[in-house]
Amino acid sequence: YLEVSRQAVDYRLKKLLDAGYIEKKYNRKVYYVLTEKGRELINIKRVNYQNDEVKNKIRGLIRFIPFLGLSMGLISLGQYIADGDFLRGVIGFSTWFILGLIVYKLVGKII
Repeated sequence: YLEVSRQAVDYRLKKLLDAGYIEKKYNRKVYYVLTEKGRELINIKRVNYQNDEVKNKIRGLIRFIPFLGLSMGLISLGQYIADGDFLRGVIGFSTWFILGLIVYKLVGKII
């Protein structure tokens, strides 16, 4: 389950309805369907991601993914050392760092 309140979802759905990006359909239950305007917006977003300038910016950000793993690993290490469990800290650090490298490699292949 998503940890989002029903009110938050209803609010966003109303905004999309008011803007004309979706419409409400009824068939024993309520369904929300993309309108033509909504489909156009999605297609515009796809085209923008195919732009070389945008791709280069994304690639520039991707290089920082291993640092995220390193940072989380250091946080984990510090927490376990503070609790007096150095071995678990090293395991946590290694896990986060390796996970960061794996995500970096996977995302790099996608982009």
